[in-house]
Amino acid sequence: VKRVAGVLAGDPPAEPAAAEPTAEQERLAVEAFRTGGPVLALRAQTEPPADSAPAASPEDGPEPLGVELLIAVPDQAGVLPAVAGVLAMHRLTVRTAELRSVPLPDGVEGSVLLLDWRVAAQYGSLPQAARLRADLVRALDGTLDIAGRLAERDAAHPRRRGVEPPPPRVTVAPAASRLATVIEVRAQDAPGLLFRLGRALEAAGVRVRSAHVSTLGANAVDAFYVTRGEGVPLPREDAASVARGLEESLRG
Repeated sequence: VKRVAGVLAGDPPAEPAAAEPTAEQERLAVEAFRTGGPVLALRAQTEPPADSAPAASPEDGPEPLGVELLIAVPDQAGVLPAVAGVLAMHRLTVRTAELRSVPLPDGVEGSVLLLDWRVAAQYGSLPQAARLRADLVRALDGTLDIAGRLAERDAAHPRRRGVEPPPPRVTVAPAASRLATVIEVRAQDAPGLLFRLGRALEAAGVRVRSAHVSTLGANAVDAFYVTRGEGVPLPREDAASVARGLEESLRG
């Protein structure tokens, strides 16, 4: 929340320090590498209200903050839009999202992407992890038309017109990182927002080195650390072109 509030106030996004993977994250990464497919783990998160006495009964217990969704998948193109699209299909709201590459244990060669997300069901119960994984496998191999599914749902349930939200804003933070180009997105949060951004980044041909996504109220603040295929930051002109493409994808 502090990072999001700072960015909303106009502060440039600082590059978060890469934390060492936990034992569970390392286990998932090794399993994903061994099986060649995505591995998921769901864990409920709760937090007691600040300055409150302990709950006297289960009914008075802490409200769930959502679910921690850990996904490890062999490094490949299309991971970000595939995961974001599957979650949007299942009507899961993304509250925070982190994506990064994690090193494998000594003696194991390869690269695995780790996604550590906090999600919550828009209504109803959460889907089973097995169902999420099955849809993610299909999304990654191209047999699940996420864009078509989301378009059909939007057409069947058009949103009511209300107060016009402010236009999305996409900027390049030139001095935020020495290792990657940082593209910052501020937009009104909406179903499928992260899916559209992920698809636009894939279409631009850039590699997402890491991503840091947060929502604060109705505002989504996303920072994408992207590089060229060889792992170097984008030239200034290319970065500006990618930013324009992201903005167009949100206005369309």
